[in-house]
Amino acid sequence: MALYLGYRFAIGDLPIWMPKCLFHQWTGFHCPGCGGTRAVSALFEGNFVLAVRNNPLLILGTPLIGLAIYRQHRRELAGGKASPRLVWTLFILFVAYFALRNIPSPTTSPLAPVPEIQDSLRPAMPQKKLPQLPSNPQNHLKS
Repeated sequence: MALYLGYRFAIGDLPIWMPKCLFHQWTGFHCPGCGGTRAVSALFEGNFVLAVRNNPLLILGTPLIGLAIYRQHRRELAGGKASPRLVWTLFILFVAYFALRNIPSPTTSPLAPVPEIQDSLRPAMPQKKLPQLPSNPQNHLKS
């Protein structure tokens, strides 16, 4: 994260290249992971609202899911029985999230990811000015 932020402040805007979701390309539906790369990128840029808009389950749910898994693991280490309830809860959560982000349609659902990173939603980052080349290099060499 420190390398990314250092590069971002030194150079300015990074070229945006986001891998495409094969499931979305083949079916037209958004899987539970669609928008995850854009969400993490927006989070690194400090735009929490855009990150949540791209994939709320990833941004808001990951800490909660991690805490539930941690508590389950601690319970097992203390000699308790492993309960399948956590696995079933996560399965139902992902299936419901998949359904909700595609209803009423994959393009109009409020849980669908933002199609592109919109410049108006991105925070303003300082731009490093590059030296301008002369319009006619021959004139520049003569002077």
